[in-house]
Amino acid sequence: VDIAIVGAGVIGCSIARELSKYRHLNILLLEKESDVSQGASKANSGIIHGGYDAKHGTKKSQLSRRGNKMFEKLDEELEFGFKKIGSLVLAFSQPEVKMLYDIYQNGVKNGVDDLQILSKDQVRKMEPNISIGVLGALYCPSAGIVSPYEYCIALAENAIMNGVRLLLEHKVTAINKLSLTPGGEERFTLETKKGTSISAKRVINCAGLYADELAGFVHDRNFYIRARKGDYIVLDKEEGARINHVLFQAPTEKWGKGILVSPTARGNLLLGPSAIIQDSKEATDTDTHELAYVVWAARRTMPHLDTTKSLTSYAGLRSRSNVHDFIIEESRISPGFFNVAGIESPGLTASPAIALEVVNLLKTSGLLLEKKSSEEFNRLRKHPVNFSANKLESVKNSVDGKEKTIICKCENITEAEINRALNSGIEIRCTDSIKWRTRAGMGWCQGARCRPLVAEMIAAKLGNGVRMQDVPKNMPSKEAPVRESRNFLSKL
Repeated sequence: VDIAIVGAGVIGCSIARELSKYRHLNILLLEKESDVSQGASKANSGIIHGGYDAKHGTKKSQLSRRGNKMFEKLDEELEFGFKKIGSLVLAFSQPEVKMLYDIYQNGVKNGVDDLQILSKDQVRKMEPNISIGVLGALYCPSAGIVSPYEYCIALAENAIMNGVRLLLEHKVTAINKLSLTPGGEERFTLETKKGTSISAKRVINCAGLYADELAGFVHDRNFYIRARKGDYIVLDKEEGARINHVLFQAPTEKWGKGILVSPTARGNLLLGPSAIIQDSKEATDTDTHELAYVVWAARRTMPHLDTTKSLTSYAGLRSRSNVHDFIIEESRISPGFFNVAGIESPGLTASPAIALEVVNLLKTSGLLLEKKSSEEFNRLRKHPVNFSANKLESVKNSVDGKEKTIICKCENITEAEINRALNSGIEIRCTDSIKWRTRAGMGWCQGARCRPLVAEMIAAKLGNGVRMQDVPKNMPSKEAPVRESRNFLSKL
C-alpha cells in the first residue's frame, strides 16, 4: 500500500477521509479492535471547544480553533450530529472571576473572536437551573457538542466509500523498514496479530494510547504516553432538557477543565469527567469514589441534579504525553513514519485540522498528491437514523413495513434504520456496534428489550450459520468494563 494508517479513532479516520480526496493512493486503515472508535474517540465528553483555553502558541491552540470552524460543514456532509450550543465557563469565587479574564485574553490571542464576559444576572437568565452562587461566566457562542462515536463512524464510512480499505482486528505487532533492492525504495513491513504482513511506503501512527509503543517498533522513543482516566455519568433526556449550554467550571491543575455539565448531541445530560493518571492502558472500569466526586462537583454547577434519572456510567482513557502538546511530525529516526500522538483534549475539536496538517506533512516529505474532482470524491454520507422531531408521524404514515416496525421503543429506532446501519460498509459483529450507530439500546431499559431483536438481525446479516445467541453485546476483541449499577448512581 502507499499509506498505512494505524488506529481507527477520530484522528486516524479523519486522516483517512482527507487522504481519500486524492487520486492514485492505496490507503489502508488498521484497527486492533472489532470496530472503529473503540478508544478515547468513543468515551469522551463530545465537546467541540471554542479554542480559548489551550495555551497560546501550542499546536493545541493553533488547531483547535481551526477545527472548530470546520464542524458545521462536516456535519452537513456526514450527518453525525453536531450542535453549536455555546459554552459557559462558570466562576463561583472572585479568584475564579479573575481567571475568566485570563482565559479571555488567551482566547483572543488564539483567534477566538466571539468571547464575552457575562454577569451573574446574564448567566442566570441563560441558565435558570444553575447555582445561585455563580458570579459570572466566560461565554463562547461557537462551542458545540457532537456525538463522538457517530462522528468517527461517519468519517470511516465515507473514507471507505472513497476507496480506503479498513482491516479490523489487525493489531500491529511489529514494524520493519526494509530496502526492496540495493539502492531501491525503502518500505515498511507491518506484521499483525492475524499473521498478515503489509508492505507500506509510509506509515501514519494514530495508535492513541499505544502510539509510543508503535513508534518504538521503528526505534523512535522521543515521547511516551500515559493513560488519564475520566469517569462519566449519563442521565436521561428529561434532565438534559434542563440546561442549554456546555457548562464548565473554572479549570484547575488537578481536574483540568473541571467537571462539566452538558447536554449531549442526542439530548441526554452528561456529567464528568474525573482525571486520574493510571498505569494500565486498558482498564476502563468505573470507580465508585470517582463517580461520587463527579456528582458532588457537578452539583456545584447544578444543585438540583436528579441522579435517579441516571442511565449509565462509563470511563474513558485519554492519551497524556510527556510533551504536553499534540505530536504531529515525521519521525526523525525513521523517515516515512509519521507520529500523530498525544492527542488529548481538544483533540476531537482539532481532528479535521490535524488531518489537514498531516496531509501537508506528507506533501513536504515528497508525496505527490493529485486532488480528485468533485465528481470523483463522494463527500456525502447519510445517517441511518431519522432524528427529526416529526419522526413518529412519518413512521405511522410509512407504507414500508420495516419503516413502521419499531425495534427500540425507548429511542424509537426502526427495523429499517438498523438495517441501514448493518449495510453501511463496516461489518457489525456485536449489538453495541448497532447501539453506537443508531442509539438502539441507549434508552431507559439500556437494551434489555431490544437487544435480542438486534442480535437476531445481526446474525441474519452475518449468515454462515451464525445464531442470535452467538452475537455478543460487547466487542468480541475486548473485555467488557465493570460499571456501577443504576441503583448505585441514583443514590449519589
